[in-house]
Amino acid sequence: MASEPIGRAEAERRDGVLRAYLAGCDWDLTGEASLRRHLVLHSATLLPDFPLLVGLEWSARTGHAGDLLFFDGDRKLLAVEIKVTDKRAKARRLHKVEAQARDFARGAQVVFPWARVEGRIYTSVEHAAGRCPRAPRENRLTAKGYTPQAEGGDVEEGEL
Repeated sequence: MASEPIGRAEAERRDGVLRAYLAGCDWDLTGEASLRRHLVLHSATLLPDFPLLVGLEWSARTGHAGDLLFFDGDRKLLAVEIKVTDKRAKARRLHKVEAQARDFARGAQVVFPWARVEGRIYTSVEHAAGRCPRAPRENRLTAKGYTPQAEGGDVEEGEL
């Protein structure tokens, strides 16, 4: 499933086609479609290091799919997962979105081993605040505030 590096001409061709398509998709300005369109149309400001859009609803394989795949034109890819959410979103939903972004980036890394792949999320919260897509937080292996010592458990070196 590995691929050759994306050539500049091919990346520019994909970018032109996908941007034209999304610019013309003005009939669905709600939900994720609206967030996706806004991010793409304003990517020069929000993602200046990744000027080329090379994937839309891109999928590496089952379980490793995401919304947008940007390219820096050399050796870096940015996998962006987009979700509608708000400040009151439950931690479980935010955790799921962040896990999807990490999975999307991992899947892209398998398909594009020549690239350095980053994963980010872009939600309604980032959009409303005018912020760039953000990196997902790392998974917590244990509940917040939990330590094995508190339960009287043994701790292996490097476990904490």
